[in-house]
Amino acid sequence: STAPENMMYSDWNDCMQGDIERDLASATAGYHGALSGFVMDMVEEGLGVVCGAIPDVMIAPFGAGVALNPGEICSQVAELVGAIKKFAGPASEFHFAKKEYDIQKEGYAACNPLQIGFARAFCDIHCVRDAVIRGDRSIIRNLELATKKTNSNLQKM
Repeated sequence: STAPENMMYSDWNDCMQGDIERDLASATAGYHGALSGFVMDMVEEGLGVVCGAIPDVMIAPFGAGVALNPGEICSQVAELVGAIKKFAGPASEFHFAKKEYDIQKEGYAACNPLQIGFARAFCDIHCVRDAVIRGDRSIIRNLELATKKTNSNLQKM
C-alpha cells in the first residue's frame, strides 16, 4: 500500500509495531507447527520403543492358564497413533499454513513502515529546506534594509 498523506510519527510507530507483531505471530505459527509435528513423531516412536520392551505375561495359577501379550496390544495402539498422525499431520499443517496466509494477507493490506519512513524523512528534509530558504531570504532582506538605513543615515551627516 502507499504512504498516507500527513502521517504523524505516532502513526508511523504504530505501523512499525504492527509489522513487528506480524513477524512474531508468523514465527509463533511456524514454531507451533514444527512443535506439533515433533510431538507426534516422538509419541509414535516412543510407543514403538516401549511396546518392544513389554514382555509376555503367563497367568497359570493351577498349571493351566492364559498367555497375555501386552506388547501386541501396545503395538496395535502404536498403529492407531500412527494412523491418527497420518490424518492429523496434514490437518495441522493446513491449520498453520492458513494462519501464515492470514498474517501475510494482513501485512499486505497494512502500511509499509520502510516506505512510510522514507516518505516522512523526505517530507521533513523538504520542510527544513523551505525553512532555510525563507530564513536566508529574511536575512538578506534585513541586511538590505539595514544597509539602506545606514547609507541613509550616513548621507544625512
